[in-house]
Amino acid sequence: MNNIWRTWDDKLNINSVMDYFGYPMTKNEANHKIYHMGKDHAVVFHTGGGQLYYMCSRPEKKLRVFDLVLTGCSKTEKDSSKGIWNKVDECYSYLNSKKEFQLANLTLNKGEIVNDSFNHFEEFAKTLQSSSLLEDENLKGCFEDRLFKDKEGLLYFPFYNLSNNLTGHVQQKDSKTFPVAESDTSMSIWFSQVPKKIQQLIVFNNPLEAISFQQKFKLSNAVYLAIKNINYETSKILVQIYKQTKVTKMMLSFTGNSKIEGYIDDLMLISCINDGKFFIKLEKDHLMIRFDPESEKAISQLHKEIQKYNQALTKEYLKFNKVVDHTLVNQKSMVLSKHKEMVACKLPIEINALRYFLWSYYRNYLGKMIDIIKPQTQNWQYDYNQSTNASQQEISAYKIAV
Repeated sequence: MNNIWRTWDDKLNINSVMDYFGYPMTKNEANHKIYHMGKDHAVVFHTGGGQLYYMCSRPEKKLRVFDLVLTGCSKTEKDSSKGIWNKVDECYSYLNSKKEFQLANLTLNKGEIVNDSFNHFEEFAKTLQSSSLLEDENLKGCFEDRLFKDKEGLLYFPFYNLSNNLTGHVQQKDSKTFPVAESDTSMSIWFSQVPKKIQQLIVFNNPLEAISFQQKFKLSNAVYLAIKNINYETSKILVQIYKQTKVTKMMLSFTGNSKIEGYIDDLMLISCINDGKFFIKLEKDHLMIRFDPESEKAISQLHKEIQKYNQALTKEYLKFNKVVDHTLVNQKSMVLSKHKEMVACKLPIEINALRYFLWSYYRNYLGKMIDIIKPQTQNWQYDYNQSTNASQQEISAYKIAV
């Protein structure tokens, strides 16, 4: 055997080892226990033949005692002069010498035993009901089995990871959604039903926005996605779905409490999609962006458009002042500079500057892959409530423009 420590996987109590490493228990249910481990949560359960656990971000990957010991020892800072395998071996020697860590001392009743594929999020899903919104045939075709409610009528949306495993739910609270308990959306997305023929792929940062969008446009061949956490993992899922659907372009429509929030989220997603070619850093009053110039034509066009924006900014200032205050105007101008092999841009956090840069960059660099659409108000929920329905052909009128 190439790992002697694995022989103890069915002999040590994972719950006791969790306590040993100081991971606090957050939930104690009949057939599972949940522990807080850093930014994630671990779910421990018993199959009758032994104990397993999984992280909420990856319920499909079942782990054993050795995985927990290795994780705990890797984060132990004492005895830093010792190598990791020395620490692991000493840890096992200690655990095996104490009765309280032995799994043989654990007595189980029938209700505490589950199968190897156990996922507690699926157990929670069984307590939810289909939402009454699905009585509308326009919504039912898109969101059946993707939209639920609890006894109080609050909406719940299931999130799935790249392996299509349920990693939890987000719950409606007013016009926003928040993860329920230990639900993990860091590497997961919400998505609608998939029609036989796909014509549109539309991405939001809130599944409530997808519902309002469908109520407004009544699309019959659209796939809706919602990304709660914008990062490389969720963008990887997005790009994979984009390739599978074979649509010409995907539509991004990120919104928030303000249009500025939506524009910043758009730029964040572009950074993840364009991995290695687009970097963004949020400063106090501006964004620092670095990107690959790629072609002379693309950077030349973007440079001309930014110059045009800055000139218009100066011209507007002179409507109210006789002399330009260059220090003040430069604070609100977009500033391009060379950064090694990259181009850097200092972008003010101001709605017109954000919209203009976003429009220029995606048009010159991502125009073959992405369209960016925005509601006339701060979000699609408000937009739908304040205006009449629109046809599919009218979506193009909502494309970002300057």
